Amino acid sequence: MSAEEAIEMLDNAAELKTNCLIATGGKPHIKLFKVLGQANDLGLATMLVTDASWIDDEIIEEMISSVDIARFILDYLGEERQDKARGGEFNKKTLQVIDKLSDSSVGVNLDVPVTPGNVLEMGNLTSLAIEHKVRSIRFALPPDYGEELCRNAIKNILETIQRYDRNLTYEGYRKLYHLDDLLDAISRCQCPAGKIWAAIGPDGTVRGCPFSSSVLGSVKETELKRIWVESQKRDVDVRCPMKCISIASVLKEVLDEDLLRPIPIRRALSAWYHSLWGRERVCPRDLPIWTLYIRD
Repeated sequence: MSAEEAIEMLDNAAELKTNCLIATGGKPHIKLFKVLGQANDLGLATMLVTDASWIDDEIIEEMISSVDIARFILDYLGEERQDKARGGEFNKKTLQVIDKLSDSSVGVNLDVPVTPGNVLEMGNLTSLAIEHKVRSIRFALPPDYGEELCRNAIKNILETIQRYDRNLTYEGYRKLYHLDDLLDAISRCQCPAGKIWAAIGPDGTVRGCPFSSSVLGSVKETELKRIWVESQKRDVDVRCPMKCISIASVLKEVLDEDLLRPIPIRRALSAWYHSLWGRERVCPRDLPIWTLYIRD
């Protein structure tokens, strides 16, 4: 899909009261920032999710003028493992870009794809995020995550919260009287794919989410507004590939009496409950338990 076609599609997105445009992938064409700039002009928040190893000073200037939020991917702390996964000097280049953007208007965040190979590095990766003054670090489970990986991720996040409590902050609190209230809020969340968001591929294909195999239409053939409205009129099967692992059950299993005592843990649980209050559709990968916000 060309930049011109994307810009034309944005008028439809604005009519649908879209509040955010998220651009994802590897090294994009410079014209992408024209699309993001137009989205800003239409009142949409803009987010760029990518690795930072390809970003140079020219791209940084484009980002400052058109990107509200950047989420940079980082898999491992160790240079050797990271370079093997993503290419030479990946960590070094990523941290250089983060530091250059630290005083800009772009909100810089880290996105960590969780794997069995890096789940034990969550604490050290959080320390790196604190050191380089990013706004948040998000630990993203893969679509095919299993119960063991989910359990280990939750354990390490809770340990990280206790270790770095003074460096973390939360968007708000709602009094949590019983742990079951939070577990119920997590359990009630439904998939948002095709209901409150959609994913548009480079070929113009519209899906309920990037991981769904179910196609809603193509913006090269039909206006986005029509695709969206028509999809709401019928019960669309988005074929979500997320495994039916109960995150609430795993969290309850991990949170024994000892872990419920520390103030940092109780504070985090209350903040997660506040974040989920009144929300019906949240992807399991976007639950508040996976994101740590860094204090200024």
